[in-house]
Amino acid sequence: MAFNRFKTSKYRNAVFACKKDDIYSLPSQYPVALSNDFTSIAASRDSIAYPTSLSSIAMFNILPTGRLDNVSIVNTPCPFTSLTFSPFNDDILATAGEDGNFRFWNVNAIEPQQTPILTLGGYTKRIESINFFPASNVICALTQNNVDVWDTTNCKKLFEMNHPDLVQSFSFRDNGAAIVTTCKDKNLRIFDPRSSVEAQQQTASNSGIKPSKAIWLGNTDLIFTTGFSTRRDREWMLFDSRNLKEPLNFKQIDNSSGIISPLFDCDTGMLYLVGKGDSTLRWLEVSGTTITDGVLSYSSHTTFSGGTLIPKLAVNVMQGEVARIMLPSSDGTSIMPVSVTVPRRSYIDFHADIFPDTYGETSGMSCEQWKAGENNLPPFVSLDPKLRKNIKEKAIAPTSSTSSGSSPPAKVTAAPTSIESPPATKVIITPPVSEMQNLSVKSEPTIEKQPVATLPTRAIEKQSTATESAPVLEKSVEPESKKSPPTIPAKPAFVVPKQSSYRFTTAKGTVKYEGVHGLSISHPSESNIIEVCKKFTGLEMNFVVIYFFLPGV
Repeated sequence: MAFNRFKTSKYRNAVFACKKDDIYSLPSQYPVALSNDFTSIAASRDSIAYPTSLSSIAMFNILPTGRLDNVSIVNTPCPFTSLTFSPFNDDILATAGEDGNFRFWNVNAIEPQQTPILTLGGYTKRIESINFFPASNVICALTQNNVDVWDTTNCKKLFEMNHPDLVQSFSFRDNGAAIVTTCKDKNLRIFDPRSSVEAQQQTASNSGIKPSKAIWLGNTDLIFTTGFSTRRDREWMLFDSRNLKEPLNFKQIDNSSGIISPLFDCDTGMLYLVGKGDSTLRWLEVSGTTITDGVLSYSSHTTFSGGTLIPKLAVNVMQGEVARIMLPSSDGTSIMPVSVTVPRRSYIDFHADIFPDTYGETSGMSCEQWKAGENNLPPFVSLDPKLRKNIKEKAIAPTSSTSSGSSPPAKVTAAPTSIESPPATKVIITPPVSEMQNLSVKSEPTIEKQPVATLPTRAIEKQSTATESAPVLEKSVEPESKKSPPTIPAKPAFVVPKQSSYRFTTAKGTVKYEGVHGLSISHPSESNIIEVCKKFTGLEMNFVVIYFFLPGV
């Protein structure tokens, strides 16, 4: 087979769009709380959470879009700096507080709990950022000069990675093999805390005085950083984690002052650059060690202050949507869902070439396996709706939560618990077509059990606060004489829309008459100035109307 050196990417012509009717207009009493660095916003498969100006968490469903009359509120005991959903359980939300503790909430977009199921930390200074690790029940916390790894099952700190100055960001490889950090001393460091809490590699990164961000590009050896130069130009760098001496690639973006945070989609290789205060969403495509600029970018009528990607299992694959980015506006009044689609002639069938298998909702290893030295990726699942029957689906109806207590959350020092619970399996039984006409649903959809962890002083017990109900199907009784055999409607044939025969009509014009002087320049609005019949053309002049023969008549 001949080598095709002109091969182009499938995502090169990706289209970014955000319809005006799809923008989430937030309630005026619960706007998005803006931060000096980057506004934190989190998204799960069915919910969006954001911080409010009242030091609380506001949540709403992804669907429907448009104006929101009300949102669900989770009251936190103190202002928080960061929040994120668990990648293995959509009902678990983690928040980092300014009081030095991070909390886990069993939330729901309809009726969230007002008491955290787990509280860890005990730091004297505030926690800047948190993120879930690829291993189950493991979370990373960033506190000024340290990046710590916690085991939430045994409620203890596993590793502590110290830095000489303020840590600005951290990220980890998808299989949990290493952690990368950026620091205020303008250095990039790589750690594997299981072997040593000291940095294995270190190199100079972005040299500007403003914060820089680093992100590990999936399960590759590449690290991508954004920051500023000494001349205050925004720039990005690409490093190889096996050799950090020199960057593989480097480019200056512009001279704006907003901090850029990268968002990476490891399935498509698309890297989105979200800048605070920007009105343009840029994107890059990573192919090996080559990074190319996207052809089309998204320009908004307003500026945005942050952003996040929704999980891949929540995108509309049957419309060619490869990603969806949630961008909160700079004034905090709205959140813009920017859809990234790949144009195709038809969206009737699933396009497997642009939707490779993605990470599922189960972790690839436990905390003990990771501490023992294993590096495993989460299991992959297909995005094809026909092949996703084995994926565990969440129930449509939410679980009912207990009433919030007045006592403050307990400080946990050592108590075994688990913040992850396997999602319940929803079984849907479809009756035959011949019986569906006489069946009627008499109850709501099934409500699955969602275990909620509580925190006594020594023992942790998980309780289920939801009840199960099954759909009741009833047959309507009719006399035998009135019964008619069931008919199956015929499948409509595909009809090509009729197109006009004149859609390719073009017009050309040439000069026929020259030297006509004295034309009237002032005429009433109801005048046509020129009239044409079969033999003559009439023009209006100053108090005179002239006419002449048309050529060829």
